[in-house]
Amino acid sequence: MLAIPSKRHDKRQVHFLTRPEIEAVLAAPDRTTWLGRRDHTLLLVAAQTGLRLSELTGLDRDAVHLGSDAHVRCVGKGRKERTTPLTTLARCALQAWLKEPLRKGATALFPNVHGSRLSADSVQSLLGKHVRVAHKSCPSLKAKSVSPHVLSIPPLRAVLFEGRKSCRS
Repeated sequence: MLAIPSKRHDKRQVHFLTRPEIEAVLAAPDRTTWLGRRDHTLLLVAAQTGLRLSELTGLDRDAVHLGSDAHVRCVGKGRKERTTPLTTLARCALQAWLKEPLRKGATALFPNVHGSRLSADSVQSLLGKHVRVAHKSCPSLKAKSVSPHVLSIPPLRAVLFEGRKSCRS
């Protein structure tokens, strides 16, 4: 048994988005529509906080705490509760989003048009839609496989949100 060599396989390279790529994805949703505003805020929060997809779709409106210590509280892997701080940019986006009228009494932070929670497939689909739009202004996106997981890579958050201090009205 010891003479049997272990199975060798190549490790897959982890893809990440550059600052221009993530900015192109964030600019893709049409913010003149309710869905576009929801998608933009969802993508921004995903990129800024690094929440897992299940944590993001499981967020309720009351999980967002705005103010000087702006943060979101979620229940993550292993039913562990965690608190994730928000940048000023994400806080401003969430402030605006929380002023949007509720859809059919939805408690979910990012509901679908029927007021229910978004599914993981829905988030993957909307991300794919916005990446396809974004690759027109940022061609390097066409060669990348962009998933919700890619948005949660820590170096991306550090680069993307440095130096942004104030809300834009």
